[in-house]
Amino acid sequence: MSSDFFTTVVAVPISPVVPITPMMPITPMVPIPFPCPIRMQSNTDVNATFSNTSMVDETFALKKQGYATGLATALVRSTRTVHPLRIWVVDNSGSMAIGDGTRLVDCGGPSKLKSVPCSRWDELSLAVEYHSQISALISAPTTFRLLNGSLGGDSDFLVGENADDMERAMDTMAKASPGGATPLTEHVYAIREMIAPMAPNLRAKGQRVVVVIATDGLPTNAEGYGGGEETNRFVTALRSLEGLPVWVVIRLCTDSKQVATFYNELDSQLEMSLEVIDDFFHEAKEVHRHNPWLNYCLPLHRAREFGFQDRVLDYIDERPLSVADLKKFCAMLFGDEKLSAIDPAQDWQMFSERVEFLVKNEKLNFNPIKKKEKPWISIGAMNRMYGPPSACVLM
Repeated sequence: MSSDFFTTVVAVPISPVVPITPMMPITPMVPIPFPCPIRMQSNTDVNATFSNTSMVDETFALKKQGYATGLATALVRSTRTVHPLRIWVVDNSGSMAIGDGTRLVDCGGPSKLKSVPCSRWDELSLAVEYHSQISALISAPTTFRLLNGSLGGDSDFLVGENADDMERAMDTMAKASPGGATPLTEHVYAIREMIAPMAPNLRAKGQRVVVVIATDGLPTNAEGYGGGEETNRFVTALRSLEGLPVWVVIRLCTDSKQVATFYNELDSQLEMSLEVIDDFFHEAKEVHRHNPWLNYCLPLHRAREFGFQDRVLDYIDERPLSVADLKKFCAMLFGDEKLSAIDPAQDWQMFSERVEFLVKNEKLNFNPIKKKEKPWISIGAMNRMYGPPSACVLM
């Protein structure tokens, strides 16, 4: 969900400050190998591509990874025109060692992907390594900030400006491990200080910085103490971004209802430019519940994590899309100008046949609901949901 910047103060109930028991140091994890579920290129291929690319080259590279034509084009264009910079806050607090995460494993060949349990940190690390490679692949500068410093390594790294950025990124993530508190507030203030000097130039160009906060918990202070006072401080820190050209994404890394409720209430109560995204499998279930015709595949999820904005994406996990929204979504996904001349409310068959043609020209992607590779859109399910009764026989 997204909304405009908020202008009112929201009261967050204050509860007693409760100490969080410090966790013992955890052995650094082994870096997650590539290729990852969307068949990413190797680091060497990414660096070679980085040195001499154009928007056409980068769009083609994303299409090879499974992105639909329109989505790939829009994502690359957004890094040039709308969101020239991304800043990630990567939660490596102690609770990230909890083993309720999920990741995809490529067992080789089509339909050979499967989901396996892992720690929250493993799941998030895979996402960070993926976005590091995508940032390098499409020359999209992205700064990653570890919530807590890594043992014997850097606490932040930049990818997307130089061909050798990936080496430092992989080294930093290999040395990082879960441990420590969740001092989100301090990072938000630090990001504000980074963005404020850029604000006039960004506004003049109609651009915004994407701020991604990937976390599994409620904010604490540096000593690990949480409670109402700390959540109020965090809300105040977020309010300090008001008026700055930013687009905030909260990427949740937990199944905790308490944590999800807290961040979703921020989304609904605070008038700010913010979107809350769950992990891939939970987000896919929500999308399927409302829009079962759509294959909520990993490229679409990664694009949203990356900060890609399109108004129609705000609704796919909240409610069934209207017929008008469906048309906008398909135009965004496939980038097809011919769809603009078709009114599905007046000629559903023509619209359905055009979408079917476009779907057949895109790569299959792993469907997290069906657990196998499927098209982007199920034409039969779309016809049953939107078309007249006679359209339901179309496949």
